Amino acid sequence: MDIKIVFLNGDLDEDVYMEQPTGFAEVGKEDLVCKLNKSIYGLKQALRQCLMYAQVCTRPDIVFVVGMLGRYLSNPRSQHWKDAKKVLRYLQGTKDLMLTYRCTNILDVVGFCDADFAGCIDDKKSTMGYIFVMA
Repeated sequence: MDIKIVFLNGDLDEDVYMEQPTGFAEVGKEDLVCKLNKSIYGLKQALRQCLMYAQVCTRPDIVFVVGMLGRYLSNPRSQHWKDAKKVLRYLQGTKDLMLTYRCTNILDVVGFCDADFAGCIDDKKSTMGYIFVMA
């Protein structure tokens, strides 16, 4: 299932309320709250779903780590929980960092691709990878 569909259409099993975002409160209605009927952006989701949202939508720097942690979802051990806490501490410590791009009229797309035909000696599977960068 597409990860975005899960976050946008997942049903919540409990009542969840949220405050009005800054700048969206109407005059005279500042004390009102919204009741969420669907989960949005990983709110009230399991740890893995929150990390998956961070990985897919906001933080491509943690893709590998979250993928590795996800392998142990069915039977997590104490070391897996410790590793998940390390990821959360990393996210907390780097939440103010971001990529910035300089303003330019010249924007090139550079692509790299590599493949290995039947490179795995055990099962003879092929691998391929690619990356496109805007420079």
